[in-house]
Amino acid sequence: MIMLELAVTSLFAWFAGYTLALLSVPLVLDAVGFMSFRSGGIDINPTLNFWQTLFIVLLTVGVSLLFGKSRTRDFLRIEIDEGVRKVSEKREPRTWLHMIVFGIGLLAYLESWIQSNGGWGSFGSDGIISNFILNALLLLLGPFFLWIGGALVLGRIGAAGPNILTMLLSWSPAVSDIRRGLRGSGSSESVNRLAVIMLLTLSIVTLAAVQGYTGTIVDQRTTSAQTGADMQVQFDSPVTEEQARAEVMLAIQGVGDSDITDIDAMTSVGDIFTNKKGEGSLIRTWVLFEGHEDTLIWDTQTVPQDDIDNAVNAWKNGGFSAGSQARSQLDLSSGDSGGLNPSETEVNPGLAITIEYTEYSYSFGPDGLVVTSTVTEADISYIGGHQWVPGLPSSEADQAIVVSESTYRALVGDTVADSYASNRWFFELCDQTNEDCADALRALSAEVVNGNGVSAASDWSTAHRENERNGGLIFGTPGLLSLQFIVASLASVASAFVFLSLVLTQRKRELAILQAIGASPNQVMRLVLFEILSILTVSMALGVILGLAIAEAFNGFFGIFGYIFQIFLGQSAPIARELVWPWLDLALVNVSVLIAVMIALLYTTRRALQADLAVVLKGE
Repeated sequence: MIMLELAVTSLFAWFAGYTLALLSVPLVLDAVGFMSFRSGGIDINPTLNFWQTLFIVLLTVGVSLLFGKSRTRDFLRIEIDEGVRKVSEKREPRTWLHMIVFGIGLLAYLESWIQSNGGWGSFGSDGIISNFILNALLLLLGPFFLWIGGALVLGRIGAAGPNILTMLLSWSPAVSDIRRGLRGSGSSESVNRLAVIMLLTLSIVTLAAVQGYTGTIVDQRTTSAQTGADMQVQFDSPVTEEQARAEVMLAIQGVGDSDITDIDAMTSVGDIFTNKKGEGSLIRTWVLFEGHEDTLIWDTQTVPQDDIDNAVNAWKNGGFSAGSQARSQLDLSSGDSGGLNPSETEVNPGLAITIEYTEYSYSFGPDGLVVTSTVTEADISYIGGHQWVPGLPSSEADQAIVVSESTYRALVGDTVADSYASNRWFFELCDQTNEDCADALRALSAEVVNGNGVSAASDWSTAHRENERNGGLIFGTPGLLSLQFIVASLASVASAFVFLSLVLTQRKRELAILQAIGASPNQVMRLVLFEILSILTVSMALGVILGLAIAEAFNGFFGIFGYIFQIFLGQSAPIARELVWPWLDLALVNVSVLIAVMIALLYTTRRALQADLAVVLKGE
C-alpha cells in the first residue's frame, strides 16, 4: 500500500516537473543576461525521444521508490511495543563523511580564489595543486562537494541557532523568562531538516545572483574589448581624422535618427615599431591619441592603475604600459612599475627606459639606391602591465607597449603626427547601454558599411547582442541561473512554510504542557518566534556565506570550461571573471523569507494556542 501510494505520487510529480521543464525551455533560451530576456526570433519545440524519457522516469521515480522501500522496511521492523512507545533506533549520521566532502569543497574554493587573484603567499597563479588533471577534477567537482557538504555540516550550526542566540542574548529580559523552554530547541529531526533546506535553497539563490550578474558584466566587458567604442570603422586605406569624420557624418545624416546627431568624440590608436636603446629587437608600440579617454571604453581590468583617470594621466606624463610578452622582452617585473597619485602631476619613479624609433628614407645616387636612417629617442617610465586595449586584438596586446601622443610626437615629430592617417577609427556617439541609442547604433552601422572606402564597421550594440547569446558562459546558462534564482527563492519560502507547520505540529503537545504549567500565551508566542526565527536567521546567514563561497568556487569551474572551449574554438577571452556582489537582490530575498515566515508563524502559533488543552494532552 505504501509503495503504491509512493509510486503514484512520484509519477505525478515527475509529470508535473517534466511539463514545467518543457514549458521553461524557450524562456531559458531567450535569456540574454541575468533576469533579462529577449526573444531570439526562433521557434523552439523542445522534445525528448521515448528512450530518453524512459531513462529519466526510471532514474527519478526509481530512486524515490528505492528510498521509500528502504524507509518502509525500517518502519515494518519496529516491534509493536516500540511503535506504541514511540521508541525506535535512529541511524547516526556519518559526520566523518560530511566533513571530508566539506573539506574537499573548501579546498576547491581556496584553489579557485588563489588562481583568480594570481597567487597567494608561497602559492603561485597555478594554485595549490599543480597537476592539471587533478586540478581540473577538483575545480569541476569541488563546487558540488562544497554545496552538499557545507549544507550538511553548517545545517547543524543552523539548527543550534536558538542555543547560540540564547547564550548571546542571555542578559536580555525578553529571553530570560523563556530560557527553560529553549533548552530542547534545535534537537528534533524536523528542525535539522529545516536548517539544511534553508541552507541549500539560499545558497542556490546567492550562487545564481552572483554568477548571473557576473556573467552579464563579463558580456559587457567582452563587447567593449572587441569593439573598443560605440562604433569602430575600418577603411580600405589609411584616412585622416577629417576624412573619417566626414564619412561618418554623412552616414548620420543619411540615417536621420534623433538619438545620434553628431560625433561626440573620435580617436585612433597608432601602430609603430620601436626598440629599447642598445638592443635590436623590435617592440610593437601602440599610441594613444588625445581624446582616447573620451572615446575608448576603458575598464579597470585593462588599465595599469587602479583608477582609469590615474592611468590616463600616467600615460600623458611619459608613462607606458606593457603586455605580458613585452614585459618579458624588456625584463620588467611588478616591482619596476610606478604610477601617478591623484595629487601629483608627474609619474612616480618607476623603471625608466629609453626607446628608439628609426625612420628610413630612400633616394637614388650615383652608386644606386641610398638608404638613410634617422634615429630618434624618448624616455618613458613603466607604469604597469595592461591585459587588453579596447578594440584591438588581445593576442597582439600581449606583445605591445602603449605610449601617449606626447611620446609619439617626440619620436616622429610634429609634422608626421599632425598628418597622421589610419584605416581604423573609433567613435563616441551616445550612451551605448541605452536601448534607443543601441537601435540607432545598429542602423548607423549598416549605413556606414555602405560608405565610400569603408571595408567594415562594428557597433557596440550588435556585438553585445552576439555576446549575450554566445559569450561569457555556455549558451543558455544565464537563463538557467535566472530560473535557479526564481525557483530557489520560491522554494526557500515554501520550505519554510512546510517545515514550520511540521515543527509546530510535532511540538503542539509540548506547547500545551507549557500552558498547563502556567506559561502565558504571550510567553509561548515569544518562545516559538524566538526559536524558529533563530534557526532561520542563523541558517540564512550561513546559506548566504556558503553561496558566496560556492560562487567563487564556480569561477574555477567556468575557467576549466573556458580552457576547453579555447582548445576547440581556438579563442581565448581576455576578460577575467571578477565576481559581482548583488547585495540588494540578496537582501530582498532574505527579507521576503523573513516576512513570509513571520506571517506564517503568527497564524499557525495562534491556532496552536487556541486548541483545546485537554484534547492535545490526551494526544487525540
